[in-house]
Order: sequence, then C-alpha cells, then structure tokens
Amino acid sequence: MRRKLNKIAKWSSLLLFWFIVNGNLTTRTILTGITMVTVAMMTSSLLLNKVEEDHVHVRYFWRIIWFSCLVAVDLIPAAYHHIIRVIAGSDQSWIFEVDLDVTDDFQITLIANAITLTPGTMTVMAQGQTLTIVGFANSPEEVVSIRHGIQTRMQKPFLRG
Repeated sequence: MRRKLNKIAKWSSLLLFWFIVNGNLTTRTILTGITMVTVAMMTSSLLLNKVEEDHVHVRYFWRIIWFSCLVAVDLIPAAYHHIIRVIAGSDQSWIFEVDLDVTDDFQITLIANAITLTPGTMTVMAQGQTLTIVGFANSPEEVVSIRHGIQTRMQKPFLRG
C-alpha cells in the first residue's frame, strides 16, 4: 500500500511540474501531460525494475553537483566568446579528439553532454574514453586550449585524488 501511495505521489508531482512548465490548463495540455507522465513512470519503472529500495542511490552525488557548478560557471564565458565569434563572422570549425582519464560510462556521458551544452562545441561521438568534438575555434592554439580545459577542468570532479 505504501509503495502504491509513493507512486501516486510521484505521478502527481510530475503532472504538477508538467502544468507549471506548460503554463496553461487546456484540455490538450492536461491529456498530453497525463500521457507523458504515465509513459515516463512506466519507462522508469521498467528501467529500474532491479532496484528494490524506494530510493535510487546515485554514485558520486557530490561530484556531480561539483561538476554541474563547473559547467554552469563555464557557460557564460563560452556564450560570450561564441557571440563575439558570430558577430565577427568567424565560422572556422575544427574536428578534434579528446582522450579522457575517467573510465566510468556515466561520467563520460556527463562530460560529453556538457561539451554539447557549451556554446561553440558539440560532441559528435564517444568511443570508449575518446570523445570526437566539433568546435568553433580561430586557431589550432584555441583547439589545444579547449582540449586542455576538457581534460583538466571537466574531468577534475571525477578523478580520484
């Protein structure tokens, strides 16, 4: 009974979040929200069916918070530099690889997605510990700088030490 109430509370919270994000309560929004929340709950239930506890334990929780703060701080300067690049009409892009020291797939995925989130760079492939990135840069030295930032700053929360 408690587990069922917990699921109802989660479903209701997600539906409320859906309404807040959409900003209206039309029939279409309500029906779409009910459908999306139900599908999300069913999908997460199927994906997490091996978890027996009520709470999922996220490894490296504080490291993920630290990483998120680093990414948030890096977004503003990256956006500024990319805007300047666009205004100046510089459209030179480079494809380069970055070898990571982290080995955990979850950490590699977080880093790859953070690179894509950062204006001017996009991860196009992750193969093992190697990321292939497309990035706007004016010179090979700027590519080296981007690579160095990824290898040092973005990995730092996940490296033991």
